[in-house]
Amino acid sequence: MDQSLPRAIRVRQGAEIRNILKNGRRFTGEHLTLICLMTPEASGAARAGFLSPRRIGAATARNRARRRLRELYRTHRAAFRTPSQILLMGRPSTATASFEALKADFLRLSRKARLLSDA
Repeated sequence: MDQSLPRAIRVRQGAEIRNILKNGRRFTGEHLTLICLMTPEASGAARAGFLSPRRIGAATARNRARRRLRELYRTHRAAFRTPSQILLMGRPSTATASFEALKADFLRLSRKARLLSDA
């Protein structure tokens, strides 16, 4: 399986992000917030966007948080149901928490949102 996260399955447009923020369901955990929107017209793989607000810290901390969120989604993307659009938003602890804690939080929120195929 290809280990990259293609741009085609990332939510990158501002209008799409605003639509998910406005109409999506929000699930907040200790280290991240998951916002999902089930879309019947979406085709192919589930699409994901990654946000790191300024409250996380300086640019290096925000970039680290965004990289960690992308890696979480990339390693679990095969298990996600389609069609869905997902935003993963970092919280202040995203850049400093252990990767295992982030993973546990991510999987718990994904199951709560009923996004995983095994849910």
